[in-house]
Amino acid sequence: MRSRRAEAPCEETSRPWVLAVTTIGLAMAFIDSTVTNLALPRILESLVATAADSKWIVESYALFLSTLILAAAKHRRGEVNWPTRGRTAPL
Repeated sequence: MRSRRAEAPCEETSRPWVLAVTTIGLAMAFIDSTVTNLALPRILESLVATAADSKWIVESYALFLSTLILAAAKHRRGEVNWPTRGRTAPL
């Protein structure tokens, strides 16, 4: 599979906004990871979990968060209707 330049790259006036939104998203993910790690002792205490379980807690939270971010991005671009995906009967 070969990659190529996009057919319609973003306009010159949009580039600062793309950079700003990307930076804010990265900062939010970093802050969220920090909050999770700060809350980890309380989470381990309430779940009666071991230190080895803490890795599973942090990694599963990061995986869940990244899945939501990717699904929201695809929904925003109109690629997938993720709220109804996987349901057999409409609400």
